[in-house]
Amino acid sequence: MTQHSNLSDVSATRLADGSSVSKDCDLLEACGTIDELNAALGLARALAPPNEIGDDICQIQHDLFMAGADLACGALATPNLRIGPQQLEKLEAAIARWNQRLPALQHFVVPAGTPAAAALNLARTVCRRAERRVVTILRNSGQARWQPLLAYLNRLSYFLFLLYRAANVAAGQQEHLWPPRPIRQ
Repeated sequence: MTQHSNLSDVSATRLADGSSVSKDCDLLEACGTIDELNAALGLARALAPPNEIGDDICQIQHDLFMAGADLACGALATPNLRIGPQQLEKLEAAIARWNQRLPALQHFVVPAGTPAAAALNLARTVCRRAERRVVTILRNSGQARWQPLLAYLNRLSYFLFLLYRAANVAAGQQEHLWPPRPIRQ
């Protein structure tokens, strides 16, 4: 086991570009949150949602690896990041596909349902946090190159909400709405 002589040895890490950064810097916060999102999606896949949902999750996971790789490049990340218009278009097409299949909502949905659906809903909340982390990068760096990733994460959180609903519908789970519907007597 390696002994560290002081806290600075363990409170910093290197990005893929070789630069040393604090482990709580904006880029690492975003990168770590995207990693956490990917892990949450892995849990959702492990809980065996219907095949089509699992396939969509797998594609998202690949996109998230590309996003994390771009963030890990720090200042050397290319202006044309791997998450760009093509991934956003594919995501929008998937959103349209699932929106057509699901009933319209008139209320908020209280998180519940199958384990896979619950994991997808948790992933949605982690995605929202990743989005906020990228907003921080944009604000603090002034570098618009992160804008496509922000747009992707924004739409991804909605897509994960749709997959959450779809997983419950596929399992025959009734959605729990808020405010609740009046009880009929």
